[in-house]
Amino acid sequence: MGAFDDGRHPDQPAAMAAEGAALKAMMAADPPLERGAELARAVAGEALQAVVAERVRQIAVHGYTAEHDAALQRRQLPARARSMIIVAMDRLSAGDLAVARRKLAKAAAVLMAAIDRLDLQMRLERKEGTE
Repeated sequence: MGAFDDGRHPDQPAAMAAEGAALKAMMAADPPLERGAELARAVAGEALQAVVAERVRQIAVHGYTAEHDAALQRRQLPARARSMIIVAMDRLSAGDLAVARRKLAKAAAVLMAAIDRLDLQMRLERKEGTE
């Protein structure tokens, strides 16, 4: 079996990979020890797991891969996330917390895709600049 670019194997659950990446990021930030437990809960909590699960679903079910996203205009993914956030705010106002949470997780997953798209574009631009 092959590994992904980040060293994970395809059979490793996405939530475990996200937890590992989040822990790495937290440690790189060198948080004060008294805040460690709070930070660990934030990066390994249900919210992050919901966002990662949604991003995996977007790729697996809808085919919204990095290649797909790269073909979009720069503003499309952030605009889509913004519209989802607006719907979530409306649902919050209506007291529909479960739908609001789902919409926010979807919006965050779309923002992850937008950030990945920008990262890829910046890497390509740097590579072109060195050639």
